[in-house]
Amino acid sequence: MESYILNVDCGSIRKMAREKLSGNWLAVYVGVALAYILAVGMVVFLSNCIPIGQIQSQVKPYGPEMFLRTFNQEAAEYRVSVIAYFYQAFISEIFMIGLASFLLKFIRKNDINPGHIFDGFEYYFKAVGLVIVQSIFIFGWALLFIIPGVIKAYSYSQSYYILAENPNKGIIQCITESRRMMDGNKGKLFLLQLTFIGWFILAAIPYGIIYFAVKPVPGSISEFIVFFIGMLPIFIVYEYMQTTAAIFYNLVSGFTKIPDMNAGRVFSESEYHFDDDSKAEDNHGFILPSDESQKSQPNASKEHDEDNGFSGEAQEAPNEHERAEEVKNSNELDVTESKEKNTDNE
Repeated sequence: MESYILNVDCGSIRKMAREKLSGNWLAVYVGVALAYILAVGMVVFLSNCIPIGQIQSQVKPYGPEMFLRTFNQEAAEYRVSVIAYFYQAFISEIFMIGLASFLLKFIRKNDINPGHIFDGFEYYFKAVGLVIVQSIFIFGWALLFIIPGVIKAYSYSQSYYILAENPNKGIIQCITESRRMMDGNKGKLFLLQLTFIGWFILAAIPYGIIYFAVKPVPGSISEFIVFFIGMLPIFIVYEYMQTTAAIFYNLVSGFTKIPDMNAGRVFSESEYHFDDDSKAEDNHGFILPSDESQKSQPNASKEHDEDNGFSGEAQEAPNEHERAEEVKNSNELDVTESKEKNTDNE
């Protein structure tokens, strides 16, 4: 697979995402929101609403509402769901691979079918294997003071798209192609993701207001409802960001050619209006006369000749006169020569 080092600014990539989403925001929102509800929302639901398999833990459980919980609950009181952790490990990431498939089909084929978020289950074991192997690699690199793990996370960030695009590829092949693809592009993706921080902060404000207004009991159904309602505006940012990420993959994979994006508009004759006396310019920069001016050139040349005292008949007359003079002169020479011969004979 070919790969390219992007020299396109982040604003241009986001602009491509906005242009693609134009007129499709609601339809794509349904697919993205459904994927995140099934991937993240179900983890929160199993943690809050299903008492089976819950244990007390010093470790904060998974979920974006955990940040808000820290303001009204001690870490010792956290209860986590073993079922939720298993769901997160073996189900959640499959929906993220399905989301990659959904966005690629939307961008490339304009196919907006939310059912594509389940595509990952068609090759479930390979998808799970990719998630596990990739997580092991990232964890191993993270043991070297975390930063190498972050770098490798960006190196492997395109593996979900590669598998979604071609499920026949192997697990190691997807990881290797992602690593090669991201050589020279990790910083670009990092900066691209940073540009969405402001949008996430803005979209999270309603969530914070609702949470502190309701003050739900941690681990309760009411907290899940607050989470569900508060996440609705955040899903819009996820839609924007994930569409941009899919376009980023199209660029680094070579599916979308950089010159095509930077090329100017195709010439349209209907957008231009020429007068009869106007002149066009050819590709080499030479001025070419218009059709009307070409038709008028013969008449113009005749007028030019007449102005200088010439015409077609006038040009033929001098030629006949010159020939007559030449004949006359030759005759006179012949007469003179004959007289000289007679004198010599006498």
